Amino acid sequence: MRQVQHLETPRAEEGEGGDPEGGPLPVLPADTSESLVFASTELARLRRRISELAQEKSEARQVLKALRAENGVLQREQGGKAEKLRDLEARAYDVQMLK
Repeated sequence: MRQVQHLETPRAEEGEGGDPEGGPLPVLPADTSESLVFASTELARLRRRISELAQEKSEARQVLKALRAENGVLQREQGGKAEKLRDLEARAYDVQMLK
């Protein structure tokens, strides 16, 4: 698929209608089977949506970065708590052995 950037302008000898200023009006190419054709308002809407998606992507990346940082903190805390639990279990075992 390709995008039609500009409409074709009929040649003067074709005698097609023109605009009020005297020039020929642009027309679609005869063969648009390999082209995607839609209204310029839809193109503008798609461009706005692309911008919105880029913003959403940026925000999602920031959220992901914050979540990864929080995950690192939580992993370190969990490691510290696991070590403390092992120490307490060892102390409890020692206390039981002294009884």
